[in-house]
Amino acid sequence: MKDTLYVLDGYGLIYRAYFAFIHRPLTDREGKNISAISGFFRTLFALRRTYDAKSILVAFDPIGPTFRHEEYPEYKSTRDSAPEDLHAQVQLIEKLLALMGIPMIRIDRYEADDVMGSVAQLCRRQGRVCQLVSADKDLMQLVDDEVHLLRPEKGGGFRDMGPKEVFEEKGVRPDQMIDYLALIGDTSDNIPGVAGIGEKTAAALLAQWDNLDDLYANLESAAKGAKLEKLIAGQEAAYFSRNLVSIVCDLPIEKELIQDAAVNTDFAAAARIFLERDLRTLAGELEGLQGISADSPLASAAPAMPLAVGDSASLETRYTAILNETDLDIWSKKIQAAGIFALDTETDNIDPMRPT
Repeated sequence: MKDTLYVLDGYGLIYRAYFAFIHRPLTDREGKNISAISGFFRTLFALRRTYDAKSILVAFDPIGPTFRHEEYPEYKSTRDSAPEDLHAQVQLIEKLLALMGIPMIRIDRYEADDVMGSVAQLCRRQGRVCQLVSADKDLMQLVDDEVHLLRPEKGGGFRDMGPKEVFEEKGVRPDQMIDYLALIGDTSDNIPGVAGIGEKTAAALLAQWDNLDDLYANLESAAKGAKLEKLIAGQEAAYFSRNLVSIVCDLPIEKELIQDAAVNTDFAAAARIFLERDLRTLAGELEGLQGISADSPLASAAPAMPLAVGDSASLETRYTAILNETDLDIWSKKIQAAGIFALDTETDNIDPMRPT
């Protein structure tokens, strides 16, 4: 049986961590904000500890606008721009994920929700359990027996949201969440919904009429007076909103990113970065999860980085950290088979007769 795939809402978790400490941000010795880095990786490591999560994937929003912005320029227009001290943290988080061998998916014009929906659909076809790690209520529409929403809770831990938990919290089934959101709208995303229709009213209407189409086909029986007037006036907005909140589930997701673990890992370099940013607890997590000591010579070695060539190109270089006798034996056999190899050592002088 295939193991569970944990799909993280990249920016969702990053923003959540950053704003959790907005009034008292965590900083390193240079005074740089590290709240997002700390919170994001605490969540990731908690997954590893709590669920023994071996297969992890992170979904990111695109750099530019999405197809929803093209259809509705006001989409998310009420949100403030990301703070400047958050941008640098996002870049470092992505670098650390790459060093730790955790795949990342970003698709132009589509949000992380759409990536997560498409991954979830692929998992269904593969007969694989999928846990969507996010606090975003929109993802509840993807929940079923095989796909759950794993929501980080305040104070630590996660709440596993299956169909039963979604219904208990929202009063609708997961397959009704799209119509539910279409009725109530979402002020944070600037989605209109039906003016004057709140969560309780929307849940009650869908309990009786099951979906938006049935509701509007039986409108005279569904509502009276002011409520009826609101539903009539908001019909166009409801269907427009339903289109905006519907998550795309058929994007071309590369199966290799989901099925195969990345092999280009350098946990020692990741540990070094955590130490440089005064995140010793996270460096210690790597020690416990990957068998690397944060204070070992490996952790203080230079991180694996592409070698710059000129101003416009780079030489892509692959690194493997030898962390145990098995790895050493594998590379010994590769060297013997190759017949020739180069060994570079760090010295204190470039003159071959003078270094110590």
